[in-house]
This record gives sequence, structure tokens and C-alpha cells, in this order.
Amino acid sequence: MGKAKTKPQPELEYREEAQDDAVELAAQLLEEMGISESTLAGQEIAKDVVKSELSPTVPGPQQPQPRRNRRKEKITARNKALSELVAEAEVEAGNMPNHRRRELEAMAAKIAGDGLEVFEIEADGHCLFASIADQLDQRMSLVVDVKTLRSKAAEHIRKHPKEFASFLLDEKTGELIDIDTYCDTLENTAMWGGEIEIQALSEVFSTPIKVYFASQPVMTVNEEAAGEPLFLAYYTKIFGLGAHYNSLRDQSDLPEAFVDT
Repeated sequence: MGKAKTKPQPELEYREEAQDDAVELAAQLLEEMGISESTLAGQEIAKDVVKSELSPTVPGPQQPQPRRNRRKEKITARNKALSELVAEAEVEAGNMPNHRRRELEAMAAKIAGDGLEVFEIEADGHCLFASIADQLDQRMSLVVDVKTLRSKAAEHIRKHPKEFASFLLDEKTGELIDIDTYCDTLENTAMWGGEIEIQALSEVFSTPIKVYFASQPVMTVNEEAAGEPLFLAYYTKIFGLGAHYNSLRDQSDLPEAFVDT
């Protein structure tokens, strides 16, 4: 005669069902909030939801299970989780240094000591060339547009491959970039300009170019050139998208409204 099967206890069945429901509720909540379960925040929120769902005493077999308002429970749990995340974010933000403000303040103090003031240049990928164009206009009375400056820089690099080739390294592979490919990109796209282009244009116009930094000494490119120096400000924190150049005019050269601002 076979052994009779043991019938699952109602209490155990309820506990398993409640556990499954709590896990499902936590997953739905994280999905609605757009938070991945694999992140630390997601794991903490899921743990809290499951814990809050299972914390009441499990009814015995003789106790009727109360009808649950799942929609209300989800809203309550979601609001609790959001409140905790907002509170954590506020604390974290309050403890973080404002690097952008520090850089702006340090730069303003440094250039003011040299009788200079920032002239804002649009952050559109052409900021270096637009800054140099503004400096050429202000200090040499030369009107040159951004496209012309890009072409002049590219032409100069092509004519002096030995001087510039060793600086054209692919950051990902460490290999030298083909100089003609680089110059074509420089001339025909909004490729961001840097130290190579500053060097090239300082030689094209036979002028030193002084670049100010908030946290390091002024860098002078082509210092021996006899032309009127051009002044640029280089920022790393001012915009979230990356580095940026501004033109540095003499304080008396700025429009009155800009100085007041």
C-alpha cells in the first residue's frame, strides 16, 4: 500500500504566494520608475518593497485573508522609493564640489590681473577658431571667418608634415593618423580644434598665442613670433560636453552691456 501524499499546509501556500507577489510588485515598480534591478539603487528599492509586503504577520489557516488593494500598495511603495531617491540625491549633490563655479572664479581672477575679460564664444565645435577670429579682429584688425581659419590651419599642417605628424595620434589605437585624412576632416567638418591648430595658426599669422587655464600657468605658443599676442581662455568644466575656448579681450574693448553683465 503506497504512502499517502502529504497535503501542503495552507499557511505555507500563502507564504509562498505572498513572496511571489512581493517580488512581482517590486519588479513592476522598478520598471515603472525606469530603474534597473541590477543597480544598487534598484536592489535596495526591491528589497524594501519585498520587506514591506511580507512584514505583516501571516494569517493562520483559520484567519480570512484580507482583500488587498494592489494599486494603492504600488502607489505607496513607489512614492516611498522616489522620496528616498530624491533625498539621497539632494544629500549627494550638497556634498559635491561645484567644479564649474570654481573654474569660472579662478579664471576670472587670473585674467582680471592681466587686464583681460572673457568674450563669450558659442560652443558649437568651432569655438577655438571663432576665438582666434575674434582676437585677430580685435588686435590686428584682420577679419577672417572660421572656415578660412580652418582651411589655413589644414594647409599649413599639410605643408609641414614632419612638424605635425608625430602629434597626430589616434587616442584609441595609439597609431599615427594619416595627415591628409586629418586635414580634410579639420577643413570640412566641425572637428574640435586643439593645440595642433593653435600652433599652426600662430605660425600662419606669425603671432604668439597665449592660452589661459584656471588651474595651471599660461601656455604661450610660438613665443618668439613678433606679432601682436592673441589671448584665449581654455575651460574643462564650463560645459558638460567637454572643453571650450573663449576669446580674451582687453577690458576696455568689451561692449558696455557685456562688462556690466
